[in-house]
Amino acid sequence: MRSHVVFAQAEQDWNHGMPFRGQTGYIAVSSRDEISTNFCNIHTLKFSTLDADALKPKINNYLLLGFGYHARLVMKHALQMRTWLSRQFLSWRAANKGICSSFCFTTRTRFNFLQNSRFIQSHYSTVSAENVEYEYIDEVEDISRYQPGGYHPIHIDDRLNKRYRIVHKLGYGSYSTVWLAFDEKLGTYVAIKVGTSSADCKEANILSQLSQSPVRGDVWEDKTLLIPAVLDSFDVSGPNGTHPCLVTHPARCNLRDAKEASGYRLFQLDAARSLAAQLVMALSLIHDRGYAHGDLHLGNFFLQLPSSLDNLSVEELYARYGQPDKEPVVCLDPNAPSKNPSVPSYAITPAWLGAPSTDIPLSEAMLILSDFGVAFRPGDKSRLKSHTPLVMRPPESLFEPETPLTFASDIWSLGCVIFELLAHRSLISGYFLETQDEMTAAQVHLQGPMPPTWWKKWDNRSMYYDEEGKPLGPPYDHWSWERKFREWVQSPRQRWGTGTLAEDELDEVMKLLQRMLAWKPSERLDIYSVLNSEWMTRWALPAYKKGLEARCAVALSSGSDTGGVTLGA
Repeated sequence: MRSHVVFAQAEQDWNHGMPFRGQTGYIAVSSRDEISTNFCNIHTLKFSTLDADALKPKINNYLLLGFGYHARLVMKHALQMRTWLSRQFLSWRAANKGICSSFCFTTRTRFNFLQNSRFIQSHYSTVSAENVEYEYIDEVEDISRYQPGGYHPIHIDDRLNKRYRIVHKLGYGSYSTVWLAFDEKLGTYVAIKVGTSSADCKEANILSQLSQSPVRGDVWEDKTLLIPAVLDSFDVSGPNGTHPCLVTHPARCNLRDAKEASGYRLFQLDAARSLAAQLVMALSLIHDRGYAHGDLHLGNFFLQLPSSLDNLSVEELYARYGQPDKEPVVCLDPNAPSKNPSVPSYAITPAWLGAPSTDIPLSEAMLILSDFGVAFRPGDKSRLKSHTPLVMRPPESLFEPETPLTFASDIWSLGCVIFELLAHRSLISGYFLETQDEMTAAQVHLQGPMPPTWWKKWDNRSMYYDEEGKPLGPPYDHWSWERKFREWVQSPRQRWGTGTLAEDELDEVMKLLQRMLAWKPSERLDIYSVLNSEWMTRWALPAYKKGLEARCAVALSSGSDTGGVTLGA
């Protein structure tokens, strides 16, 4: 095991196999939300071989600061680190063309108060699959999944389908990698999602159905603009099998990364309103076509790229956004073949094409809803498991696990997303290693008593409430709707000058979210009621229309393509 400190998303590190998995020792972590809001608490946790895996679902939203001896060293200097971490994390992403959503640092250059020559930085730790070990590379997919049934090995300048030249990487997921390519036939840039050979290829069919029969009339009424347009689809064969490929327009960045790139983690108020309107419009189209998305969170909503990207040559693209960062793939197994065609010779960190959320003007606050890999038809009554992140997961998935999910599961998650667009943190915001029970308690603080049948199923309710349902613990642990809007929306917006909500708007959006997060799915608003709600019609939809007008004005004044956007009278 190599001693190191890595400032990285603990979720990714767990997924790739932490260097201390199966060991006994200490880790030091801090909540990403806390660091991003200048409130940085650093914690240590002792774990053993028996409970290391049990920590995985609890640590998803935390930053790994150190482990073993170095975790204790980090804690020793915690007070000095807090301010530094907050400031460095907030400014790093916005100040770099960089490509990752996290960064590594050398402790001797960053932490001059840690006087220990053995305390060194390394990008690497080891992971294994099928007895083959690779050096861990930060901010790339799990290299061990380059095997039959897994990812397709891709290199810069590869050509797919005899026309798409790979020029950079845009991202990756559990079942795909996403690449920026130049279409040599049409002379435009495209995004190509290359699935694992074992991946379900239904996404292209779903997107094709969603894009049919666009609305006639004003562009602001055309919801198909908010869904990825399928430009091409094909299969590519390689050493790991046959992989489905989906070609769409490239996106700028997801909304989560845009917030993390900003020191304030806020959108300007009109931009937040417009984005919320687009979320609701996109989901109304999906529900109207009989589908539920099934995985709504800010990481699946992407800002659209302006068409002016196509005016750049590949060399100009690299000059603006940076060359692909190629990290050699190193196999640590001496018995493995020196060259394995299933594995790429190098890995590439994703390009950063985005901008901090506070810097995104209304004219550029145009989004695309992505990732339909777990979309389902509620009418089929076949989906039991929720795939949304824990902080946005509807409660019926916990208390009624044998009941098929409905459209209402999307409504719960959508309400959480709308709040997060307005606030500087998530609605059900996890603190350090927050458990499902703690999140359930937070939901009860918000929405009041849950249905009696669910209450009886909640085995650990006595830790948070007495037999009469009164909350235990100090009052400052109880977060009502009013308090969250006051301290997580209004106060930071006023402090950082991103616009505050007037009292009448505040009342309307709060009432809307309360009804979207009703306990029982049958009691939640449907998507059409959300679309026609007072807050949507008076504030959110007008902001979206205003943004489209601004986008057209900017495009016309610069003489660039408006992307087919033409507003009616």
